Amino acid sequence: MARLLGDTPPALHDAVVTAASTEFVRFSLTDAPLVDAAGTGRRSGTIAAKLSSALAADRERIRVAPLWTRHPHHGKRDGEERLRGRGHDEDQRHGSRRGRLGWFTASVALRDGPWLNIEVGPPPGAPPWGWTFVGSFVLSALGIALVAVLMARRADDTLAFIREDMRREGTRTVDLPALVDSVAADLVDLGHDIAVADRGRVLVACRPVALRRALRNLLENACEYGDRASVRIVADGDQVRVVIEDEGTGIAQADLERVFEPFVRIEESRSPDTGGSGLGLAIARSIVRGHGGDIRLENRGVGGLRATISLPGAEGG
Repeated sequence: MARLLGDTPPALHDAVVTAASTEFVRFSLTDAPLVDAAGTGRRSGTIAAKLSSALAADRERIRVAPLWTRHPHHGKRDGEERLRGRGHDEDQRHGSRRGRLGWFTASVALRDGPWLNIEVGPPPGAPPWGWTFVGSFVLSALGIALVAVLMARRADDTLAFIREDMRREGTRTVDLPALVDSVAADLVDLGHDIAVADRGRVLVACRPVALRRALRNLLENACEYGDRASVRIVADGDQVRVVIEDEGTGIAQADLERVFEPFVRIEESRSPDTGGSGLGLAIARSIVRGHGGDIRLENRGVGGLRATISLPGAEGG
């Protein structure tokens, strides 16, 4: 749900949250988190850690309330203060399994400011994991999964449209440094800090509009995540490389390929304030590979990230 809201216009957030909620699984958006303080027990801590990893969010932006329990011989609930995280961590208590889990509450800070809250509970008078509760939860999960599938189909469609659009554009020989200068100048006018190394004439056969889109995506990433970017062009025999470097913190080695997958954003290792759908790198690689080249990412030894676009050079260039 957090990922879905991140890729949905804010004006539709309330409608999405309302549609996803059921009688026993409730989502809400609030200015302040519903969970005042995160639980410190093993179970709530484990859940918070998994959510943090799955959402690529800082641990402070995830709050999981102590898991509510009740005594095996008493049907009434303890005070709802504990649900808010104000009491001691109830998930450390011992007791009958049948009487342990009653409610689950968590809050996640979204990128644009509000908190997304989820409250899960069993039907009144039913066992915590009775069939009514399980059925309700499964139906809610299936509904969310359906939305996720539709979002995925909208992505592997966006990429297909770009590939088809690129095929319709004619191939022609252009001066690559001039194209890079033009893209960088547009972004500098928008306030980005980009330095382009001087380079003589280098010709490449390309579809200029598509290649321009790929260059812009990579330069925007470098500026947003690494404060400033530098660009240089290297002609090496029959291959031309465009090298884009930023001055950020880089990303984990294991994520250097994963970031090219649609909707993947590695926020915990880069700027926490940036937005985006996570399609920029996927689109850029699709375009470059359509030109017979590729994009490779690597961490710089002095810090930051290096993106290298490899393209076949034009004859006589």
